[in-house]
Amino acid sequence: MKTIHQYALALQDGSQEIIIPSNAHILCVADQNGYPTLWIQVDPESQKTTIRTFLVYGTGQPINNSGTYLGSAIGPRSAWHVYEVSNPKNPNALYETPAIEYNENPTL
Repeated sequence: MKTIHQYALALQDGSQEIIIPSNAHILCVADQNGYPTLWIQVDPESQKTTIRTFLVYGTGQPINNSGTYLGSAIGPRSAWHVYEVSNPKNPNALYETPAIEYNENPTL
């Protein structure tokens, strides 16, 4: 059975990697508690995971990527814009391991 999980990204410019089930589908990007957050539909029973790479840019910062724009997280004091790019280290990384849940409360 599929469920929706949230994955908070760190408040920093540049790339960030998360490990999620390989059949995950990104639904939206929004601000939650001041963090740019991805809501992703996953099958929590999936045994295959993949590394996905995201770029996060603050408003007004230079953007150097050829990624796919996913959305913006507009918070009370700032806005962050999220792109997904192919993982340069392992573009088709699939692992036969249980899915690893990303820390939903990142620290700065």
